[in-house]
Amino acid sequence: MSDEQQTGARDAHGRFLAGHGSANPGGKTRASRIVRERIAARLDDVLDSLFLLVNLGDTQALRLALERVCPPIKSDAEPTEIDGLAEAKTLPEKAEVVLSAVGAGSLDADRAAKVLQAIASAAALTELEELKQRLAALESRDLIG
Repeated sequence: MSDEQQTGARDAHGRFLAGHGSANPGGKTRASRIVRERIAARLDDVLDSLFLLVNLGDTQALRLALERVCPPIKSDAEPTEIDGLAEAKTLPEKAEVVLSAVGAGSLDADRAAKVLQAIASAAALTELEELKQRLAALESRDLIG
């Protein structure tokens, strides 16, 4: 395999040259841009038609079109300070602080679930690191192959 095939053909600025480095070497077609512009120009009509289809029971048409027209809703939650979380030493203690905050009503369940998931991820990473250290120690003693 040549160097060009391995790294892709690039210009002096590191950008891929036309026809290289993409599953779609031609890029977006002019036709797709025109279709997007025409839909955007008649968005009200398109949405009216979709709502008509929904009223007729075709929810799949609405779901499909809205997924392409409307961006996904992103969380607009403000950062939340959880009293005692920074002071908790261990991951189980941190989880207990989060659950206590939910019980006290100072933290809603959705935010708590996200924080607990982050704590669980940290626990999994800690466990993986400990296993790597134990394996390295066993290998250094020539106990395993």
